[in-house]
Amino acid sequence: MTAAASLATVANDVGEHRVLSAPQLSDLELVHLARDGDHGAFHVLFQRHESRVYALAMRLLRNPEWARDAVQESFIKAYRALRKFEGRSAFGTWMYRLTYNQCLDMRRSDKSGRYDEYEEERFLADENENPGASPLASEIPGPEEVAERGEVREQIAKAVEALPDTLRETLVMREFDGLAYSEIAKLQKIPKGTVMSRLFHARKRLQEALIEQGIRPGMTSDDD
Repeated sequence: MTAAASLATVANDVGEHRVLSAPQLSDLELVHLARDGDHGAFHVLFQRHESRVYALAMRLLRNPEWARDAVQESFIKAYRALRKFEGRSAFGTWMYRLTYNQCLDMRRSDKSGRYDEYEEERFLADENENPGASPLASEIPGPEEVAERGEVREQIAKAVEALPDTLRETLVMREFDGLAYSEIAKLQKIPKGTVMSRLFHARKRLQEALIEQGIRPGMTSDDD
């Protein structure tokens, strides 16, 4: 059975549905219902979180078909592992982690080499060359400002897309998904200091790319 067919079976088995007042139910309440066999509850969870994890999969895989497969496989895994979900983190955060790991698995299984990781030594070498630089200094526009400036937003999107994979992923997790350093470190299985280093170098490269386009980003703060 394909991933799409499996997900359809999990989420759309009408014979198993109960009557739900979905807007009034929290994710955790829906998880409890889904554990009891209410496929409709799980379908609501899918609808709530599908767009965010698809965006993550697209950023990691840069292929719509692969991204859809990653999302479907991640939700299937979530459904099968609902009994293990203890609610210590939000369901959305759990899905983010599942999707992130699913995308990494797909990248590792790809033999084309398109997803080769950017060598960690490059980050360490750059860090040694700039011992006094603060990894917390951010000179890119904040998300709200970016949304208001269409032309600048397009240039930023191109600059972000041109970053090496590890730099781009870390930057997007922090600047656009709003994850804390500790959460990024856990997802990427790296020390928190490496997260800060990657952010510093990603922002530096992004700033340089924008300046080349005649755009001088404003200063923003980054507290965590």
